[in-house]
Amino acid sequence: MEAAKRFLEKENKIEIDSLPPIFIEPLVSHGLKLEFVEPGRLLCSFIVPNRLLNAGNFMHGGATAALVDVIGSGVMLTSGVSMTGVSVEINVSYLDAAYVGEEIEIEAKTLRMGKAIGVVSVEFRKKKSGKIVAQGRHTKYFGRDSEIGQFCGSSRGLSWDIQFAIWNSMEEAAKRYLEKKENEFDIETVPRRLFEVLVSQGYHLHLIEPGRIICSLTVPTRLLKGDNSLHGGATATMVDLIGSAVLYTHGVPASGVSVEINISYLDSAYAGEEIEVEAKTLLLGKAIGVVSVELRKKNTGKIIAHGRHSKYLVGSSKM
Repeated sequence: MEAAKRFLEKENKIEIDSLPPIFIEPLVSHGLKLEFVEPGRLLCSFIVPNRLLNAGNFMHGGATAALVDVIGSGVMLTSGVSMTGVSVEINVSYLDAAYVGEEIEIEAKTLRMGKAIGVVSVEFRKKKSGKIVAQGRHTKYFGRDSEIGQFCGSSRGLSWDIQFAIWNSMEEAAKRYLEKKENEFDIETVPRRLFEVLVSQGYHLHLIEPGRIICSLTVPTRLLKGDNSLHGGATATMVDLIGSAVLYTHGVPASGVSVEINISYLDSAYAGEEIEVEAKTLLLGKAIGVVSVELRKKNTGKIIAHGRHSKYLVGSSKM
């Protein structure tokens, strides 16, 4: 129990209150290089920075999920959509670890672009060996007025020069989104493991018992996205962190390594809103732990997101 409490309420010397608003996305995406873009496909490269590490000194699972969100949204812009929409679901399977200084290649592909729903895949692999680090899938809703499906089909009948101009404008939109100008804050100088600190600070623990934790958090501006709601990558990281913490309530000596994270997004939470987060153990085996994590508005009980987190618990494993 004490291990879980220390994990959630740990103090950090980094002064996060001084960080700018809408900071999580530039913190994660700074350093992305767009190598190739075509309709329905993006290829980026990225050198793992120490700001995105976890306690095991490899890339944080929440940071990986946040990049699935960001790059998955970027590839949708190459299909003619004028907005990146809202997340419906993000799924990430973790297959290997990426360490600081390693160069990884990230490839995003459109799987389906309908009138209102888009689905993309995002794969992370080591650039040197091609070994897959993680595979993600991202589903987004664009609203009833979206005409993506019709656009993609109708453009085939246009002359080549017109099609080229259209695709070129899409490429520019995707490039602007992924390589947008950073916040004035100097990201290169931020402390090691800042990403985890950014998301893990500010929780109030209300209940802790074997297999169950309830805590609350007032949504801070640093975790917002462009529309001033809680970033999907921040939500995914909460599922990672609080899902790991609940495993400590069973006396597990280490919280293990992530195997899979699934999040369904059901509503938005805005700056200053108090949210309640409840984590429950669904399965605790000899080597595998599975937990559920639910985020809801504290004043109404309305569910914001529901996640499931699977972890491999054998401490000697390096996946």
